[in-house]
Amino acid sequence: MMMLKELLTTDVGLLSLAAILFMIVMSIYLYMWTEKKIKQDAKQHEKEQRAAIKAK
Repeated sequence: MMMLKELLTTDVGLLSLAAILFMIVMSIYLYMWTEKKIKQDAKQHEKEQRAAIKAK
């Protein structure tokens, strides 16, 4: 309980909490951004493959 009190009341604790929350939010954002780019790349690759097959 003492650690939780220190985390929420002291300056260092609040800065640590802010850093932890920032890292969690940033990791969620990077995961979502990566998933979006993977889907875009797969769609582009499929489009290029179809064009290559038509060209033959």
